[in-house]
Amino acid sequence: DIYPAGAIVQNSKNGMVFYVQDGIKYPVPGGDIYKSQFGRKKPIKATPEELDTYSWGSFVGFRDGELVQSKTGGAVYFISNGFRLPIASAAAAKAYGFDKIMKNLIKTNAKSIEVHPLGPALDVDTNMVSLASK
Repeated sequence: DIYPAGAIVQNSKNGMVFYVQDGIKYPVPGGDIYKSQFGRKKPIKATPEELDTYSWGSFVGFRDGELVQSKTGGAVYFISNGFRLPIASAAAAKAYGFDKIMKNLIKTNAKSIEVHPLGPALDVDTNMVSLASK
């Protein structure tokens, strides 16, 4: 494997981007995910033939800790352990402290969000609500 520590590799013909490590190419499905995972790092160009030598892996998703929402609105999700956890209410957002970081919300397409399997909703009970209001 020429990328034992992992590398961001872009198909020189069609522009697809992958994270390649240990003989596996993990597709990066969108620019928002690329930015979340790799920031401003530039990919290495590779030929389609070189990329064909790697096995396919699962899609790369957002980094844990990101808040994401579809550009068309709807639920806001917190990414944790690879899952998308819907934030059930404004009270839950406040109780978990998400209201303070909502400015970092990533508005993206539904396909990028759906890379992450749906996990349990983040909700609050009455004790959490009273603590959050203090």
